[in-house]
Amino acid sequence: MGGHGEPGIYDGPMRSAEELAQLMVSHILDDESTKPGDEVAVLVNGMGATPLGELQIMYRAVLRLLSEAKLIICRSYVGSYSTTLDMAGCSISLIMLGDELKRLLLAPADSPYFTQG
Repeated sequence: MGGHGEPGIYDGPMRSAEELAQLMVSHILDDESTKPGDEVAVLVNGMGATPLGELQIMYRAVLRLLSEAKLIICRSYVGSYSTTLDMAGCSISLIMLGDELKRLLLAPADSPYFTQG
């Protein structure tokens, strides 16, 4: 599901975080041409009503799958960065990093809702 009503990739009974991460990450990796050693940034984003602890459980499963694919995780973001009105669930985003994008992603940032570096 998407924040604007976009269709999701799965509609069915509740699954474990491991099963959902496998489903979601496999779709992402099938869509990207990754190879072992590629550097990526990963975002596990809560939709508004998902507790941080549950997002961290999902991230642990995502981290395991990306590590198995031998991808190098340069930066991780776990939290509610883009939300809807109290929607439960999460999204996973993977950013393939080249040198310039990596430099920009790791740059210091200081704003009311996001700070790093």
